[in-house]
Amino acid sequence: TLVDHYQDVIDWSWEIADPHLQVFLFSNYSDTEYEMEGKYKRRHIKYWSESKNFISSTWVAGEYLLLINTREKPFYAIEIKSQLLAHDQREFFKGLWDTIDS
Repeated sequence: TLVDHYQDVIDWSWEIADPHLQVFLFSNYSDTEYEMEGKYKRRHIKYWSESKNFISSTWVAGEYLLLINTREKPFYAIEIKSQLLAHDQREFFKGLWDTIDS
């Protein structure tokens, strides 16, 4: 996962992040995610039992949609600047969030 390869960058990002930033993540259970639980108070995670093994990440950040692969090399990220796509993915994730128990 991204956390396995870039923990130092994640730590640094939280140090400089806007204090109002909240991060909401879906994941499958993993040792890495277990270790991350509670490390950052504004990092919220739900484990989706319907997905046994996420193999990439999808992020919505402002008007950007990011698709990230760190499962196998070469690692890559695709960034799409689109208010429309970001909006629709954000709405999808909000709806899904409400259906999953913590």
